[in-house]
Amino acid sequence: MKESYAFLLVNWDITEESRRVKFLDLLYDFYGVTNGCYTGLWERFKEDIASFSRLQVTEDFCHIEELFSAPT
Repeated sequence: MKESYAFLLVNWDITEESRRVKFLDLLYDFYGVTNGCYTGLWERFKEDIASFSRLQVTEDFCHIEELFSAPT
């Protein structure tokens, strides 16, 4: 069991983990959560983004390719 924790720490990316924490804090504030529970925020956000994207495409506001193409 200790070996698995060692593996996690060796591959730990502090910058990426800090970004994740910051984003979850933003979601916590955005959704108005006040109970100290972060459970389900990421899933809720994914569902909301999917619903928004589906609406954008089905209402002809944009093409699906535009949702996933990044400027170069």
